Amino acid sequence: MRIRAYAMLMLAALMLPVPASAQQTISKAKVRQQDPSITDAQLRDQLWGLFRKADRRSPTQPTQPLTGERLVTTPYPAGAFGTSGLCRMDVVVMKLAPTQGLLRDADAVTPMRAYGLESSKRFLVLSLLPEERGDVFDDKWNGPCARLGQDDPRFFRAVSEEAAREGHALLRRAAAEAQAGKLPRCDTATGSCVEALSAFVARPLESMWNCATEEGATCYRFVGKDDVEARIWQVSGGSLHVEITRLVVLRHPRPD
Repeated sequence: MRIRAYAMLMLAALMLPVPASAQQTISKAKVRQQDPSITDAQLRDQLWGLFRKADRRSPTQPTQPLTGERLVTTPYPAGAFGTSGLCRMDVVVMKLAPTQGLLRDADAVTPMRAYGLESSKRFLVLSLLPEERGDVFDDKWNGPCARLGQDDPRFFRAVSEEAAREGHALLRRAAAEAQAGKLPRCDTATGSCVEALSAFVARPLESMWNCATEEGATCYRFVGKDDVEARIWQVSGGSLHVEITRLVVLRHPRPD
């Protein structure tokens, strides 16, 4: 009876969810020695373990085919020396197509198969306390970045870590100079430059990208989640110029 009870207890323990920290590990020594089928299984486990789990259930009955599925990694620290405060997460869209027939004839019950991937990056800049710098920030499993939610509205799109750092620093610098009255040129649709730029900085960003078109120039465009755009540029070490406009965006709902 004791043996049977012990066996039942062990079986129940094996059926419990495995925490992320206990995920199976892999090493180069193992990869070079073990059977390829074992390595393939371990790599699949590592790849899937990157993405945060999501509940995709819905009370609404779908009508459209499953052409893509969005996967998001846990945020992790980017940059060097643990001082940047820059967190990054990767977004991967798995692209799917019907196994038989044409996509235009597919619906929600059509069998689909993955054929490709699209990836993009999201960034967030944290203001670090002294005790959060160095190895504490660089901790990819338990550091400040890992504790962020993947739906945190402060995440913004940028093409690279360098662009995210440079663009964010430029935006903060422009806001500081506006507060100090050091911006000789600042064009806004409404209100004062200080008010418009301060309000823009306080709201979450959607994206930023480099818009420099000549050597020696610095230029970034920023789009807020409220469809306001700011362009900040500087030519050959001169003063900063700022232009803030409201975008006209047409959105069409996508049927499910």
